[in-house]
Amino acid sequence: MGDSKQFPGLGFDPTPGIVPAVEGLLSQVRTSTGEFAALQGDLDRIGLDNEAWRGPAGQEFHGRVNELIPNVGFIKESLLSVQMALSSWSALLSEYQRSRTSLEEQAVAARARIAQAKSAPGMDMAPHGFEDKEEYDRKTALYTAAKAEFDAAETHLAEIVKAAKGLEQQHKTSAESAAGDIDKAAEVVALLRSKPLDPSLAPKAPNMGKDIDDLTGRAPGETREGEDAGRITRQDGSSVSSDWAGRKLLEHYLWGGGDTMTIENDPDWTEYMNANPELNLVLTGQERPVNPQYTGYAVPGGNLGVQPPWYPEIALAAVQSQSTFGNFDMTHPLELRNGEGMVGYEYLHGTNKDVGGFNAKGHTVVTRMDDGTYVVKVTADLTFNDVVDPNLKYSTDKWKAGVANVISLGQAESYNLRVTWPQEAVVRIAADGKTVLDVQNTPAK
Repeated sequence: MGDSKQFPGLGFDPTPGIVPAVEGLLSQVRTSTGEFAALQGDLDRIGLDNEAWRGPAGQEFHGRVNELIPNVGFIKESLLSVQMALSSWSALLSEYQRSRTSLEEQAVAARARIAQAKSAPGMDMAPHGFEDKEEYDRKTALYTAAKAEFDAAETHLAEIVKAAKGLEQQHKTSAESAAGDIDKAAEVVALLRSKPLDPSLAPKAPNMGKDIDDLTGRAPGETREGEDAGRITRQDGSSVSSDWAGRKLLEHYLWGGGDTMTIENDPDWTEYMNANPELNLVLTGQERPVNPQYTGYAVPGGNLGVQPPWYPEIALAAVQSQSTFGNFDMTHPLELRNGEGMVGYEYLHGTNKDVGGFNAKGHTVVTRMDDGTYVVKVTADLTFNDVVDPNLKYSTDKWKAGVANVISLGQAESYNLRVTWPQEAVVRIAADGKTVLDVQNTPAK
């Protein structure tokens, strides 16, 4: 590959690769994917059959099967990702090499045209040294025509080679993309094979360096080391409470220059967001605020929408899928009460759909119990997307905006906020697969 003797027209191979070799590897991956899919099917069949787990030995084996389910699911999905990447790469490589063949044929023809033009009458002599004007004019015409043909042939070849260079870049970009997809999938498989792994950590492998074991369990507004809980006094003598998260958000509003603030799996913010009591009530479906944005969830007897029951809805869908392992990706607006203080929860009282709304993404593991009920473990990454700006319909926001402009000398600027943190939930569902019995959410382990 790349040998100019193999590509005498272009002088190089713009699309190296052996399609049959890619197809052979793809066939092997398809076989492995099918085997894991079959294993997943077996786990679904026996894992959801509560009659199969009678007695102490059955219960013990049931526990082992539940530990296996997420790993099988992740490996199956990783192999499927590899399969899709190889399938796409095989099709692209075939197409690229068809284009290469066409360009090589054109380049060979262009080089033959150059050779022919170079040997044409008139090219081997310059139009000078002739005393006879008629002879001079004839030679000049021959030379001019031959030179024009030679230049046109060389220009045509240059255009073909330029197109081949463009094809080479397309080939390189596609190859790197396919390799990247395969590498990501291989990392997951290698991680699961290297050591016993808490299934909840598998999708978060890139963030495993973050230590979340030292969280302090501070409540909103509680003093953290080196800081006071803080109260800010207004001009009228009244005061507004604040906490470290609220002050952090305010600080970025004052001096962040409008840059997006992204917080992802930060231990302090993870603890803080998981401790939000109102948000937890909404996520578990115990509280469902009314809001016209929630068009998919009607209030009985009315036409307003309500906040969806996040974890119950995810768990019910998992049970109804008749699979022990599944994925979810759920996005809706989220609206909480606006408060009076500079407390983080009161800044984060609603998402903005234009920047992504509220998203829950992750996986589920379904277990069928002896009594026929279902236990669904939900492992989620939650993302709160908002625009931090004053809402002037609230008096406190007007006051905060005024203070901000004074403190920052007019530099205060709204910004996009994105907070992502992990959370788990366990949902118990009745044997009918339709009735939620209990929902408990906890910080992800």
